[in-house]
This record gives sequence, C-alpha cells and structure tokens, in this order.
Amino acid sequence: MYRPLLSVIGPLAILLGLVLIFAPKLYLSLYVLEYSADMGFAAQRLGPAVAGLGALLWAARGLPAGPIPATLCFIGACVWATIAATGLFHFASGVATINIVIAGISEGVLAVLFFLAGRQMRNA
Repeated sequence: MYRPLLSVIGPLAILLGLVLIFAPKLYLSLYVLEYSADMGFAAQRLGPAVAGLGALLWAARGLPAGPIPATLCFIGACVWATIAATGLFHFASGVATINIVIAGISEGVLAVLFFLAGRQMRNA
C-alpha cells in the first residue's frame, strides 16, 4: 500500500502546489464563500511548500520497509487528519462552503490510508 499511495499522492501534492502558486483563485474559490486577493497571496506563499512535500513523498516511495517510511506515513496521517479537521471547523464556523466537507472526508480517508501504510511499513 505504501508505494502506490505515495506514487499517487506525491504528484497530486506537486500539482496542488503549482495550482496554489499560479492559480490560487481557482483552488480557493472551491471552498471559501468570498475570495479576496489577500487569500491568493497566502496560497501562493504556501504553494512551494505543498509542491516540495509532494516531491518528498514521490522520492520516498521507493524506501524499504523500516522506521523511516513508517514515521513518514505517521506524519502524513497526522497532516491529513489536521487538514480535514480544519476544513470541517471552517465549514462549521461559516467560512467555507459545503465543498470543504467533501474535501474533509477525502482527507480523513487519506489519513487512515497513511496510518495503515505506516503500520504496514513498520511491521514488514
């Protein structure tokens, strides 16, 4: 599960980072009620970090089983769970649209998949 998961999520994170850099309004308009240019600035600042983390996931996909890939997956699970929680919080507080709930569910699934992949890599 580890290699396919990182082989898919790594490039998707790179793509998301590029969208945040070059077309932040395209991404943010999916989730926020009222887009402002200030949001675009923040998204563009975050974009390189997201793309870089995607590249790290892509590079780590070939690691042999052991504590390093297991730890990377645990960190990934925590990140996805936190992203899901913040999205649901912002929906509940009236800042985000219903689309963020769909994203939050998807991110929750990714958190579980990363957790399971980490267990698999630790116990292999």
